[in-house]
Amino acid sequence: MKPSVAGLVNRHLKLSNYHIEPKTLDMQLQTHPDFPTFKAVSDTYDYFGIRNLAARIPFAAIRQLPENFIALLKSNGDLEAFLVQRRKAGFLITNQNMERQKLSADAFETIWEGTAILIDENKRTVSGAGVFEKTALIAMAAFAVFSLISVNSIPFIAYHLLSLSGLALSYYILKESFGFHSKTTAKVCATISKQDGCGVVINDQNAKLFKWISLSDAVLVYFLSITLSAILIGANDAVFLTLAALSIPVVLYSIYYQGIVVRKWCALCLGISGILMVQFVLACMHWPAMAPSIAYASKFLFIVLFVSLSWYKLKGVLSERFRLESVEFEFTRFRRDQELFLMCLTKEHLKDHNVIAKSHKITFGSDKPVIVIDAVTNPMCGFCSEAFKTYAGLLKTYGEKVQINLIFSVPNKNTTHPATQIVMAVLAMYLSGDKTQSLHMLASWFEKRDLKDWLDQYPVQQDARITAILNDHQDWVASNGVTQIPTTFINNYLFPKRYDLSDIFLFIDDLISENSH
Repeated sequence: MKPSVAGLVNRHLKLSNYHIEPKTLDMQLQTHPDFPTFKAVSDTYDYFGIRNLAARIPFAAIRQLPENFIALLKSNGDLEAFLVQRRKAGFLITNQNMERQKLSADAFETIWEGTAILIDENKRTVSGAGVFEKTALIAMAAFAVFSLISVNSIPFIAYHLLSLSGLALSYYILKESFGFHSKTTAKVCATISKQDGCGVVINDQNAKLFKWISLSDAVLVYFLSITLSAILIGANDAVFLTLAALSIPVVLYSIYYQGIVVRKWCALCLGISGILMVQFVLACMHWPAMAPSIAYASKFLFIVLFVSLSWYKLKGVLSERFRLESVEFEFTRFRRDQELFLMCLTKEHLKDHNVIAKSHKITFGSDKPVIVIDAVTNPMCGFCSEAFKTYAGLLKTYGEKVQINLIFSVPNKNTTHPATQIVMAVLAMYLSGDKTQSLHMLASWFEKRDLKDWLDQYPVQQDARITAILNDHQDWVASNGVTQIPTTFINNYLFPKRYDLSDIFLFIDDLISENSH
């Protein structure tokens, strides 16, 4: 499997109605130690709480699978990952280059290997991220339409359409300058430069106007200023003719630099040059040479200055953000190192595990666990809310392999203390035999944290057994020197403080695998 499997995963999630920010998804997937294997994909789904199954499926059962899944298929004598979409008359498969192909059932059977990753469709509503993207597209379309309405002649409309096209190319040039390489841009650039694409020319530090203005900055400011001017102050033939004439030396320099200096061609840059040349010809044909209006020129220069300063500030913010994202990516890769985690985990061993009598243990999950987690918690502890979510997530996903022992560190001698009252109510439900409800009670508390409402719903009950349990738990905390809450032990080892507890999802599969032997 190739790194571009990330595109298949992203598409798979969208088709199944899961909306995860692509950069976050890519970071979690590509920093996995086993990327780009199926294990990395399955673990990434686990990390985001998406129930999944990686299994071998006989072709006879293919119609019982979800409509969309990722599978290993035979391709050119090898096995490659494909996104498979079931259709009534066959299958639609997408390879790692996002190229699609329709196959009949018989043709699909000949390439079926049997290994697939399945997820259930998400029934929840579309997230705000998808709505935001649609809103942004509508806003851009409205901007284009409004800007066309603001001009009042055929030559100006044609000139303006060219400016909008230049603005669109500027967007792709900016993406290349920031290091974001899309397949669409790569295909366009490959039509001229088979080897290096457009990035080499766009990011060449020597290819700057006046040694400090980059090509990406110049074209964005130029076309955006013209577009905004047409909307805000109208069009002026003298100013636009002057701009078109001044752009020609830049076009000639760009062509000279690509063809003579670096000897590499950039399709996006040539597209910009073509637009500028057509605008120049259009301006010469329809607008007579005359002195521009000083009033209009002043307003136009103000718009150029505003766009330039705004972009200068915004570019600085974006550059810093992308730099931090790069640092975060490398940090996440480092943090996911399995050997480093195990080294940190096994530094500190639990001192005394046998303080709590078996009958006084509050356990959830597997009765024959591979992983045993001792979780010290307190209902009134603010940080315990996030820790409890992690424990609940582990039980939901790995309940057959993981057991969680909750250890309550509360004022056991003070039965009127809010934390003690909450725990007493939970323990009463637990001792009644309803483990599920007792866990639900804790989840309800950590979610709303409204003491009066919670105690009205779950009243405190006095019981000698509860007092004995609280005493045992407090003795356990004291014997093991636990001073911070929440504190978590995994298979009798203290969970390292340098990691967030939620990071356990990055390693739990490997821990289960290693301890299963």
